[in-house]
Amino acid sequence: MTSPGPTMPVTWFSLPADDVEKATSFYHHAFGWQIEPRTREADDVYDYNVVVSSASDRDFNPSQPGRVNGCIVKRATGITTPVVLIEVPDLDEAARKVVAAGGTVVSAEIPMRSLNGSFILVKDPEGNMLELFRSGAP
Repeated sequence: MTSPGPTMPVTWFSLPADDVEKATSFYHHAFGWQIEPRTREADDVYDYNVVVSSASDRDFNPSQPGRVNGCIVKRATGITTPVVLIEVPDLDEAARKVVAAGGTVVSAEIPMRSLNGSFILVKDPEGNMLELFRSGAP
């Protein structure tokens, strides 16, 4: 069975932590993931460490199809469980679709200077949290 490629692909993951240093050390030592220096945002709640789990270019895009890299974030962001990031062309439209499909929007739009974009957090009908991201957002 052949299906069209995803129009809103999963491109990243975020792992929450109360102690980001302890978590990054764990993932580095347990799985050999490369830990990048902390990325700083205007609001330090949204600072994060990129974790590289597969060979990638300088922007952390994996060189092999089907692989993703991610980051360790502070639980204070509102991310309470591991989440996947889904790239969308329009956050408002994606939020409307989530609600129409039975999900909920759980955060306002959060700008990410380092990523030149913004994200919102949503939950599916089962309570799983997802990050919806739009590149190039103000």
